[in-house]
Order: sequence, then C-alpha cells, then structure tokens
Amino acid sequence: MPKDNKINEFCDERKELASNCPLGNHAISYNGVAPQENFSAAFLLQIINGTEDPIFVKDRQHCWVLLNDACCNFLGLKREELIGKSDYDFFPKAEADVFWEKDELVFITGMTNENEESLTDAQGVTHFISTKKCLFKDSADNQFLVGSIRDLTQNITQSKQVEAELRHSRQLLQLVIDNIPQLIFWKDLDSVYLGCNRKFAQVARLDSPENIVGLSDYDLPGKKAEADWYRQCDRRIMESGIPEVEIIRTQQHSNGQQSWMNTNKIPLCNAQGDVVGILGTYEDITKRKLTEEALRHSEAKLQKLSANVPGMLYQFMLHPDGSISLPYINSGSYELYGLTPEQIQADPNLIILIVHPDERQDFEQAIAASAQTLEPWQWEGRIVLPTGRIKWLQAASRPELQADGAIIWDGLIMDVTRLKQAEAALQQAFAELEKQVDERTKQLVQSNEALQTEIIERQHAAAELKASQQRLALLIQQTPIGVIEWNTKLEIQEWNSAAEKIFGYSKSEVLGRHFGFLVSAIAKKHVDQVMVSLLNPQGEILSVNENLTKDNKTIICE
Repeated sequence: MPKDNKINEFCDERKELASNCPLGNHAISYNGVAPQENFSAAFLLQIINGTEDPIFVKDRQHCWVLLNDACCNFLGLKREELIGKSDYDFFPKAEADVFWEKDELVFITGMTNENEESLTDAQGVTHFISTKKCLFKDSADNQFLVGSIRDLTQNITQSKQVEAELRHSRQLLQLVIDNIPQLIFWKDLDSVYLGCNRKFAQVARLDSPENIVGLSDYDLPGKKAEADWYRQCDRRIMESGIPEVEIIRTQQHSNGQQSWMNTNKIPLCNAQGDVVGILGTYEDITKRKLTEEALRHSEAKLQKLSANVPGMLYQFMLHPDGSISLPYINSGSYELYGLTPEQIQADPNLIILIVHPDERQDFEQAIAASAQTLEPWQWEGRIVLPTGRIKWLQAASRPELQADGAIIWDGLIMDVTRLKQAEAALQQAFAELEKQVDERTKQLVQSNEALQTEIIERQHAAAELKASQQRLALLIQQTPIGVIEWNTKLEIQEWNSAAEKIFGYSKSEVLGRHFGFLVSAIAKKHVDQVMVSLLNPQGEILSVNENLTKDNKTIICE
C-alpha cells in the first residue's frame, strides 16, 4: 500500500475515534493542572493502544468514555458496546458494587487507588485482577477516572499450583516417614519439638504428629532424668555439629519391664551451614537384644557340649568358585592339630597341607566324589605335624547343598593313632609269634615226634583259647547283664549292649570317660570305697548301689 494511503487511512481512523469519544477535542489536565497543549481523545487512544495492559477512562457517572484495544479484548466486548455503559451493564452486581465503590473513592478523595478484585468477562470467565485508578480533570474542570487492569489469574493459578504441589510434597514426605519402621522426630535449637512421624506420636501418647509441635521432652511420658539426658545429648550434638549414631540405652517402664532403645541424632543445618536444630531416629531393639542374648547363650552351651566330644566337630564349606572355608570348628582342633579354631578359619589350608603326601590324592579325591554325589564323606589317613609327629585321623561327615550352590559338610574328625598303634603292635606280635612258631616247629621237627606232638597240642590249646576268647566276647555282647570294664584311672574301656540299654548311653558316648557320671551323689562315697578295693584286689567284690541313667533316672545295680 502506498505511504500516502496509509497516512490518509490513519487520519480517517483518528477522526472516527474522536467522533465516538465524548471527550471530543477537550484538553485534559491531571489533578487540575492544564498541560501546555491540548490532546484529542483520538490522539490519547492512539497512545494507550500501544500498551499491552487494559486501560479505560470513566466519566463522573461511572460510564466508560474511552477504552484501549487491550481493554476491549480483555472484557470480550466491542468498544461501541462499552462506550456510555457502566459496570452494572455487564458484570455481576457483587463485582459492579466493588468497582463502583472504588471508583467513587477516587472521585471523592482525588487519591490514586490500587485494589485486587475479581472480574467476569463476556464469556463468563472469572479473572483475578489488579486495578490502579487515578483522577483526571479537563480544562472545564470535568472529572474523569483513568484506570489500568493487570490480569493476575495466571500468577494466582501458578501460585496455587505451587502451593498444591508443596502441600502434596509435604503430605508425601509425611506419608513416607509415617511408614518408616523407626520413630522419627526433629527439634529446634532449644530442643523444642518441631515435628515427628506417627509412630513417635503414638509412643508419646499423642493423637497426631501435629500435637507434638511446641512440646519438649519434659512434656512427654518418661522420667525427668531421661529428659535431662535427651536434652544434654541434643545440646552436645548441636554445639559440636557432629552426629551421634547407634546410641543404645536401656529404658525402664512403669510396669517394671526393661527395653533396649537405639537412637541416632544428626544436626540439622540451613543453607549457610549453620545448625538450626536436630533430627533423630529412635528404635526399640529389645527383641534383637533378646535374640542376641539367646544366641550367645546357645553358642556357649554348644561350646560346652562340643568341648566334651572326643575329636573335632567342624563345618567344611566348598564355595561355588572352588574356594574353601570352615564356618565352625570346636576347641578339639588344638588337640588334633595343635591349632586354634581361629587359626584354621583364617587359613583352612593349614590342615590340608599336613595330610601325608602318600594319602593327599586319596584325601582330595574323596572330597571331590562326595561333592559330586552328595554322599557321606569318610576318610582315614595320616597327617604330619610341623614337629614331625605323625597322627592317624578318622573323619566322617555329611554334605548338604546350599541355595547359592555351595556345599557344607557337617562332621567329626577323631584321633585314632592309638588304635592304629595297637593294630600295628598286634600285627607285629602276630608276626613275631609266627616267626617263633616257625622256628620252634623246625626245632620240633628236628628233635623228635614227641615235641611235635606237644607243639600240635599247644596249637590246639591256642585255638581253644582263641575260641574261648571269642565266645567270651560274644557272651559279653549277648548277655543281658551290663558288662563294664575300667582301667586303673577308672576310665571306661568296654561297654556292652546290655550296658547301653540299662544306662541309655551308647558305647561311643562313654568310652574314655571317668565312670563317675553313672554314680548318684548318695552312692558316691560307697562306690569310691568299692573302687579302692578293686584297685587292691583281695578276691571277688559284690556291691549294690544307686546309679544314674542318661535321662537322669536312678536305678539300683548289683
């Protein structure tokens, strides 16, 4: 479009605006002061249309005489619909009353008024607005009210949204801490409670966490000495700025019961790093303490029992990666290996490397076979101690596959060196005897028939003696009478089946033990006298006295 046409069109628009505006070409003065030159309404309208805020002018009758485009768009009405009309023509009466009252205040006092209010536009949408209204006078002293509008709806909506999100965040945080198993609380610098979770409120006998705000430890159930200690601890932490955790104390209740409490306290700091309070967690660990005490008692009892077991009780673990460990070893390890349980657990190879070189392969193959088949492991072989001493060991255990793929053997290792030495001595005796017999036989063959006959008779006698011994051993095992053999130290050396039935102990449980555990306290003195007589034999001794069975029953034995 040519520039001249744009200018002509602009001038026509100014004329139209001026004709529609009751101000006409009157000059307007601010607060009664006339400007140096007059401005037409069209010129003023051209200026105010350049701003984004809605701007309007009302006459003394509260009717609009001038509105910029932004104001018309905000109200949702055309300029010609608004000019000469008042607030009551478009807005709800309650809103119009407020507008009228504030307008009248400006007209009467001449003072600028700022106010926040609601406005419903032509589409029925309610806006929260901020208005600023000033008084203007023209050269004829006519009063006009000039106002501007700022829409706060979006700001208020955002503010309310932020408030809602903050409220939701607080509710979520409260929900989280209410469902934490521990009791949680926080205090200010004076050790006055600022909040807590629901579990803490319940223990403090409060209806809700909000009720704790403003209270101190002296206001809660408990003794004054406990409250003094809590506050002393708070003060120490807040002054040092150093957290204190795992504060375990006992607490005596009014019913006489004692409980164990675990408290953690950390200083609360602001953005500048200054301590502004304290945060604490509080947990009743009585069940855990009782469990730990029961476990310690059980372990002590197990240690006492295992200490009386001949040999070494153990748990051997083969891990999925091929490494080995011994989770449990009793004190019998020192008697077998000269090593404490702790030494072996620190390095399990200490008891593997001392297996006799001639039997190492058999030892390892036996373990591998048991691990593969999960069949019981049994092994008998020698170990060579660092001192050079050789011991014979007999081991037996049962494997159990674990969920993680590891295998644990629970078993017993016993020292059978004496038994092996006895077997070796017996074999040597037999060898020597056979040698002597051979030599004697040769002598007898060389000497005469009579001597040969004597040898044959002696052989028959030896056979009968052996058979007699076998019959005696069989008789001992089959007789219903308990047969018990002691050595000079009164340690049990033989224990037949009848003795097992009478006293309830198996042979493996009693061998090597002093016989005293079978005697009741009442009969002890009498039995001691009998035992003294046995050690100085003067013939057969008959004694009737009380004895104890495995289940602690008293029986009369002859």
